[in-house]
Amino acid sequence: MEKIFLMLKLVNKKELYNLSRGDELMERIYDELIKLSKEKRNLSSYSKEELYLMCAKEEGENEGIKKGRIQGLEEGRQEGIQIGISRKENEIIRNMLKDNLDINLISKYTGLSKSEIELVK
Repeated sequence: MEKIFLMLKLVNKKELYNLSRGDELMERIYDELIKLSKEKRNLSSYSKEELYLMCAKEEGENEGIKKGRIQGLEEGRQEGIQIGISRKENEIIRNMLKDNLDINLISKYTGLSKSEIELVK
């Protein structure tokens, strides 16, 4: 946030550019400020509060995107774990069937119905 406040005080494009480099959020804010200035709207016509709100909105969107990515990765990881567990369970059931274990016994220890065990074959 300190960088955002500093950006709002700067008027020199080169200083704005240098301050924003290396920080994705700051680069997007810089690009937005430049775009606004090119639209024949003087940045000075915006109050500091308006500029701050634009920056805060951008920061909030970035935070939401970041949280969404983290959540998506976690969901994907959980799904991958479940697929791995299911494959291992199926392998164990196939080995039990190959060793001629009684299907009722397999059902008892796996919690699967006889018809579900038949599908694994």
